[in-house]
Amino acid sequence: MKIVILDVDGVLNNAKTTQRFYCRGYKFISVDPELLDLLKKILDATDANIVVSSTWRLDEESMTHLEKMMGRKMASKIIGQTPSLHFRKDEINRWFENNKKLTIESFVVLDDVGDQGLEDFGENFVQTNAYEGLTEELVDKCIEILNKD
Repeated sequence: MKIVILDVDGVLNNAKTTQRFYCRGYKFISVDPELLDLLKKILDATDANIVVSSTWRLDEESMTHLEKMMGRKMASKIIGQTPSLHFRKDEINRWFENNKKLTIESFVVLDDVGDQGLEDFGENFVQTNAYEGLTEELVDKCIEILNKD
């Protein structure tokens, strides 16, 4: 099994994203359909599944919105969410510990935040720039990592 550990803000949206959605009475930046298409390219080329590490996982309305924007086929690739701990690295490691029964061939951590210990994942950490979000170049890098023999 191949896994994309997915942050949303700064990955599936960026400084230019104009779409908004309402959640609990507040307006939030949505996901950018063009950036979702780039995620789809990764999933199609690797047959990877998704584990959501974004803070969006902590809010049911946000997750519902994300799944709606993804569409049924892509949303069906979500196999879990990381637990809520203090650091993103710890959350991801705990998810791996809790899912030892899965045979994980490869994974990438897609996130725009360079702290939280994510650098410890080495080449499996693919950092986006929050201003741009996911790019074609990073898509190619993710595909290469996930499809590495």
